[in-house]
Amino acid sequence: MMKKKMTDTTLPFELAKYHKSSTKSNWRKRGMIFTNEDFELIYQQYIYCRNCDLCNKEFKTSLDRHLDHCHETGLIRNIVCRSCNCKRKDNKININNTSNHKLICKDYNKIYKKGFIWSFQVTINGKHKAIKKSIDLDFLVKYRDNWIKENNYYT
Repeated sequence: MMKKKMTDTTLPFELAKYHKSSTKSNWRKRGMIFTNEDFELIYQQYIYCRNCDLCNKEFKTSLDRHLDHCHETGLIRNIVCRSCNCKRKDNKININNTSNHKLICKDYNKIYKKGFIWSFQVTINGKHKAIKKSIDLDFLVKYRDNWIKENNYYT
């Protein structure tokens, strides 16, 4: 099988029919802020980007590419690989975080299918890891604060 040589005008990956509209919707759901004009420019950069802006790693598939943004302001920063996106200093608040505490989110009980439990989760070397779970949110907040100090998590 012969590989097609890419030029600047060819798309690096095969795109679905509704890729543009679904991408716009997904970015907004994730809290990214942009105008319609900004979206057109950012989308073109995103589609034609071939390397990570931070480590210069080549994207092999469209799933390797991530649009990095500030989780507090929603402003878009750059196009990065999965690894660089996970290693960002502004630790992300999980989508199902209803506790209003950083790194603590609600996990639903999958066994009995009722009720929930609070989960303290961190990202270590680009991998998400659940450290502690509890039904008591106040206990988990105190545990999280101690764990962060002991493990020097933000430095």
